[in-house]
Amino acid sequence: MELPAYSGAEGHIDLVGGRTHCMVDQPLDRETVNAIDRFKMLIGFMPLRAVQQTILQSETFWATAEDEAEEIDLAAIETEWEEAKDAIEPLAYDLEDVAIEPLPDDPEVKAHIEELAEMEFFTDTYGDTDEHYELGMVPIDHLIARQASITVTGHREIPSWSDDPLGVIAYTLPKERHQGVFQQAIQSSDNSMVGYQFTSRAPNISIHDVSIVDTGQPMMKSILFRLRAPPNIVNVWRVNDRLLLNNGYHRIYQLMSQGETHAPAVIRDSDKIRRTGDFTEEELLGDRPPVLPDFESDISTTIRKPATNDLIRITAESTEVYR
Repeated sequence: MELPAYSGAEGHIDLVGGRTHCMVDQPLDRETVNAIDRFKMLIGFMPLRAVQQTILQSETFWATAEDEAEEIDLAAIETEWEEAKDAIEPLAYDLEDVAIEPLPDDPEVKAHIEELAEMEFFTDTYGDTDEHYELGMVPIDHLIARQASITVTGHREIPSWSDDPLGVIAYTLPKERHQGVFQQAIQSSDNSMVGYQFTSRAPNISIHDVSIVDTGQPMMKSILFRLRAPPNIVNVWRVNDRLLLNNGYHRIYQLMSQGETHAPAVIRDSDKIRRTGDFTEEELLGDRPPVLPDFESDISTTIRKPATNDLIRITAESTEVYR
């Protein structure tokens, strides 16, 4: 599904993959989200130097038990890092002995999945046949974490299996994008630079291609940029019978923190790890990789750091150059 195109005399921006209500023609409302957010970080699986650099470079603060921010103490970082490493223990279960359970046998759930599977953004990503993927319930304790930190602040009410099964499905396998993409026209005071910028709280916004389009008018061309901002689907890669969480860390953490043991996801098979993230392939496929429950253990610590948005800026600039 294509959103309305926004054009100027010399440019054309075409937004693809969402619905019209997902685009808001105004700057991002910064009062609705936290500027400083709370994160859990798996410092026990990270080298000390990486922990220190992450904290110092991002102007991070430790969060105390009273949830107050304190300035960084490098000695305290090393002490907590050593304690976190000592907290790593062998898992009581085999990560490769994992069963994917079917989704709930519910008419509303089935209707949601059928509609989702036919949507353009979904078929573009996962293919239009069930040979490319499967949908099922993954055990959260078997999910291997590719990233070392996740945001833990809840920004909306979390549904539960007991009260709202369809809500859990829509939370993890949404048909619509819940975070808006905010667009804003930009230009310089002398009009030598004009453009648009697009800001998204969720990271799944990207430029797919750019092309020059004939307008049918002499000496005038349109430039077509295609941006994609699809709904954020929880998905997992299955590599060597292990489940690596690819997308949906915040939502899986929220479900886990309220006692849920399984989460809906799209599962795809691969013969290799496509993106390792914060850990090496050897760590992810080793005897004791980081798993989602580790974020709720002494292996992790709570930190505060500035929250970020993804921004795409498309500009046209006019300037003089030497011949």
